[in-house]
Amino acid sequence: MLEEEIAMSEKLVALGRITAGVAHEVNNPLAGLLNCIDTLRKHPNNKELIDRYLPVIDQGLHRIKEIVHNLLVGLKNEESDETVAIEHIDKLHDLIIAEIGDRDINVIWKNNTDKDRHIPGKVEQIVCNLLKNAVEILPDGGTVTFCMYQDGPHLIIEVRDNGPGIPSSIRNQLFDPFFTTKPNGTGLGLWVVYRQVQSMQGIIEVNSEKGQGTTFLVAVPVNVMKAA
Repeated sequence: MLEEEIAMSEKLVALGRITAGVAHEVNNPLAGLLNCIDTLRKHPNNKELIDRYLPVIDQGLHRIKEIVHNLLVGLKNEESDETVAIEHIDKLHDLIIAEIGDRDINVIWKNNTDKDRHIPGKVEQIVCNLLKNAVEILPDGGTVTFCMYQDGPHLIIEVRDNGPGIPSSIRNQLFDPFFTTKPNGTGLGLWVVYRQVQSMQGIIEVNSEKGQGTTFLVAVPVNVMKAA
């Protein structure tokens, strides 16, 4: 009984942190959006103000949408048995290339898994978030490498970049909800990754040195892969 009470107490503390984080992260853009709308309401025919504030409103709304989406993914039923074909992972390559746009970033892609297998949709979310995290932090001229393969009883996902690296002083906070060092980051992408890995009884490791790049290594039981 005591162990159950402790577990419940820990869950309530975690929920309180997430709730406070949501309030903070959503209220920040909302305050700015309301100011923009109020200004446009006072000057409905001012084209200069319209051109200035509409993109700000659009960006703010998309930020709120991303926060809500990541929270829903992170809090999604951990027993979900939704699966996707392995080829869905390879489609993420085109998605990341589109996100890079005109930036000078090289992507190396190595998917050595059985193409006739299906994997949990959570694996697709893990890969997507790790790739986006790497691309967002890389300067022009950088390289991100994606590898996925089977190693004995585990499915291995590896995402490497040659970016600025992660200072050891903040490494323990990487998977905390709402922790971010990016100016426009939500701090939820890696939190989602961590929760999804945990839900599959997997492990995630981070190897990084400041100025030497970062490697995220995920290992989940190979039995998450199913025949098509």
